[in-house]
Amino acid sequence: MKHRVRCAVILVHDQNILLVKHVDPCTGEEWWVSPGGGLEDQDASIISCAVRETHEETGLEISPGKLVYLREFFEESTQTRHLELYFLAEVFSGELTISNVAGKGPDEEYIKEIAWLSRKDVRGLTVYPEELQEVFWEDLHLGFPGVRYLETQSG
Repeated sequence: MKHRVRCAVILVHDQNILLVKHVDPCTGEEWWVSPGGGLEDQDASIISCAVRETHEETGLEISPGKLVYLREFFEESTQTRHLELYFLAEVFSGELTISNVAGKGPDEEYIKEIAWLSRKDVRGLTVYPEELQEVFWEDLHLGFPGVRYLETQSG
């Protein structure tokens, strides 16, 4: 079994969340996730991983804040156990672009769009983690009072 640590960022601006649209090039399946990606040898920390991945996927420079979500799941198809860490980031600069994923292997094939989405926009979309549909908006309203453990999922 393999293990993967994914560092992601919850970016919020004007009551919208920034999400990245992925499309499987083989099946056409679509889903939206927070910017982020796998911890690599070059990353000095989980924070630097979140900063690097967010810049690669969105073009934005961010300053991650507190850890708000922790999620784990097992991906049967790759026999990989994933641990995902989600940091809140309300401070950012730059312009949105997906041009940074060029030459980044699978990211270039899968990442098709980035968008600021409202609560209404997110309804009906396939989003991961699923808590971004409702629980996130409740936590946002409450100011993210603590780290929320998202239930273990298999996929």
